[in-house]
Amino acid sequence: MDCLPDGYIVRSFSRLSRLRVDAETILQLLQENQGGNQWLVVLGLPKSTIRKQDEGHGILGNVNYRFQWEGTTGLIQIALSPSHELVTGQLHTAIDRQLYAMGIEFDNAIWLGHTTYKPTPTRGKQGDQVFVPPSRRPIRGQLQGWPTLVI
Repeated sequence: MDCLPDGYIVRSFSRLSRLRVDAETILQLLQENQGGNQWLVVLGLPKSTIRKQDEGHGILGNVNYRFQWEGTTGLIQIALSPSHELVTGQLHTAIDRQLYAMGIEFDNAIWLGHTTYKPTPTRGKQGDQVFVPPSRRPIRGQLQGWPTLVI
């Protein structure tokens, strides 16, 4: 948590409905202020809630978010859409242009959409877009290690 910006919120998990209220409050403040804190740290998450957070984005109502966890600690990044999607898309395009300028053909660069990477049973991270070089292309639907870049 040392890398998080000032103002992030820490909660001990009690109920999913309380988590939803916290996420909606952060989103409302982001919309009103056009920026600010977008991080919610959740301590003591049960495995069942981690699974629900990872699998179903409707779990926090209309709040668009990305989720990562280690053990029973979760980190929720509230995404201010559509500006969040715009920035992600522009970065994706800029990287594609640089790769092309270096002589790397588009079919050699793999971009995957929203995917959760789980290097161990107790860790996982969702990304908006991920870049996977040819050496780590999926085999039988499974990535070979972490992607090179996660946006």
